[in-house]
Amino acid sequence: MTARSALGRRLVLARVAAWEEAGVVDAGTAARIRAFEGAGAGSALPLALVLLGAFAVALGLAAIVSANWEDIPVRAKLGTHVAANLAGGVAAWRWWAAGRTARAEGALLLLSASTLLLIAHVGQSFQLQGDTTGLLGGWLLLASPFTLLLARGALHRWLWTLGLLAWLLGIIGDNSAWLEERRVFWLSVTAAAAGLYALRALPAAVGPWRAHFAGLGQAALLALPTLMLAGFPDFGETTAREWQDAAVAAVGGAALALAARLAVAEDRGPAGRRWTLLLAAAPALAMVPFLTEGAGGGVLTAALFAGFWLLAGREALAAGRPGLWNLAVGLVAARAFVVFLDAAGGLMATGFGLVVGGLVVIALGAAARRFMVRGGTPA
Repeated sequence: MTARSALGRRLVLARVAAWEEAGVVDAGTAARIRAFEGAGAGSALPLALVLLGAFAVALGLAAIVSANWEDIPVRAKLGTHVAANLAGGVAAWRWWAAGRTARAEGALLLLSASTLLLIAHVGQSFQLQGDTTGLLGGWLLLASPFTLLLARGALHRWLWTLGLLAWLLGIIGDNSAWLEERRVFWLSVTAAAAGLYALRALPAAVGPWRAHFAGLGQAALLALPTLMLAGFPDFGETTAREWQDAAVAAVGGAALALAARLAVAEDRGPAGRRWTLLLAAAPALAMVPFLTEGAGGGVLTAALFAGFWLLAGREALAAGRPGLWNLAVGLVAARAFVVFLDAAGGLMATGFGLVVGGLVVIALGAAARRFMVRGGTPA
């Protein structure tokens, strides 16, 4: 424990004594505060030393094993690895049950990494053929149960999520030819986004993971029309197969997004109906450049882009989410600026186009500010 934190603890205890004497807090509350402060006294330094020592021991064991890798029997290597995984799982469970969150999170991170290495270890030991997608799929199958139920830290959530996203992209990429042949490539992309959003319907036992999946899936659904209607690249002439693929994704993706939204009972009421329709419409809007000839960078996609984000910003403002509102205004302003520059053409040679385009963006900013003032900021 550092000198600063110890000083802070003494200041807290002094304030508690003054509050108790002045009658601001009762004796029971003061005793609980003192017990809480005393429980953490001097705990950080020993824990840091233990973690540092454990890291040094792990590095030393890894160096010994790597130096004698070829001389160690396969059964001994795999048996030791499995035993280490089991020991890590037991330690994580005991610490989690005892409320030692920091130790449990550290053990879970090590267990998750060790599980990934164990799968690779098995493949290397028996010369199994596989790829990164299969490795990540096996890791998700083994690591997801204890990760979702026990892990609560943001670092652990995002590391697991990156593995999930890499696996999904790998599955789609490895099977892209097969998916395109059956006109379901874009449906698989929209299904992945809707599936992430549906994961927020997991049981309450997963704790902060529900909010994590809600934000992640919502961002994925909003990103679909944002990227596809942004005007780059120009999709050009659409073939019959691409048109059919896009049509299937527009209808099927909208249905999947709607189902993912309605998977949570709280989102089925009339209060969030407009937001439900926006999210359900996102996959269909993303397919417009394929369904409309030459619309890749045209006025139609720009109008749909602006209308989608203006409605999204309006709902965000009504829900008291100014960050999303600011994002909506910025995206619409940037898209309007690009459209104007495309239309200005030769004006860019003199710089006049940039001047007028900047004035257009300023006007959009002023209009957005007036809209916020008129709409009011929810409490």
